[in-house]
Amino acid sequence: MEAEKIAAKAVKQEKALAKLQEKFALSSPEFAKFLKLQAEQQKKITDMWAQVKDALVEAGYFDVIENNDFRISVSKVVGFKVEDIEKLPEAYTETIKVAKTDKIKQHIELYEELPDGVVDNSYYRLNKKIKG
Repeated sequence: MEAEKIAAKAVKQEKALAKLQEKFALSSPEFAKFLKLQAEQQKKITDMWAQVKDALVEAGYFDVIENNDFRISVSKVVGFKVEDIEKLPEAYTETIKVAKTDKIKQHIELYEELPDGVVDNSYYRLNKKIKG
């Protein structure tokens, strides 16, 4: 089967890449040090940017800061979760018609056809686990 041949080729390439990374890390102490340093530095940089954001928010500073090296600003992303819809004023609610997807699925399984008003959007997912 063609798919199996392609999958075997992909797995072979993934394993080869993993071996190559391991070989470089084992054969070159400098490369292994670089990988470790890279991960450490990336974490430090991420932490510093978080500190910058926190400091600007605490100071209530929401203007743009710009120089030759960077341009930064902080903006609030509004998000919320309705905890009790019954407490909301009527102006913020509406009654909507909702499809009962479990009933539709039962109909499809029972009659092997889609009910009126439903279109098929099924898809195939590749489940992959590389061994060894």
